[in-house]
Amino acid sequence: MNRFVILGGGTAGWLSALTINKLVPYSDVTVISSEDIGIIGAGEGTTPGFKELMNRLDIPVEGIYKHAKATTKAGINYVNWHGDGTSYIHPFWYDQTALHFDASLLATHLKSIALSRGIKNIDGIVAKINSKSYNDDIESFDLESGEN
Repeated sequence: MNRFVILGGGTAGWLSALTINKLVPYSDVTVISSEDIGIIGAGEGTTPGFKELMNRLDIPVEGIYKHAKATTKAGINYVNWHGDGTSYIHPFWYDQTALHFDASLLATHLKSIALSRGIKNIDGIVAKINSKSYNDDIESFDLESGEN
């Protein structure tokens, strides 16, 4: 059985855990996150591929609207992209619409989905990363609580 450990319980951490859980059957996936540190997040936006990712992960987009205060995003405004002080808007096509959402709320929503799918969560802070001496691969994590 493959074992995966992800550090951080924000949107990226939970999306990574859910993706591994979907793509690597019979894997053991654990997210180490800290209630004391919390999630760095405010409003966050995606690109059009986000909805396709949600479909592939069997996560209904309607739930993101409901649980993460999502709104539809119709394009991206690029400011000073060419270094000349100008800006332009890149619109998304109708079938490519992306989302804006509250990142903390989305992380909480994704966590609940992940836990329901058997992904584990450890509430802790990593104090030390232990590597294998012969190739520097991560072997284990020591948490501030003393857990390894």
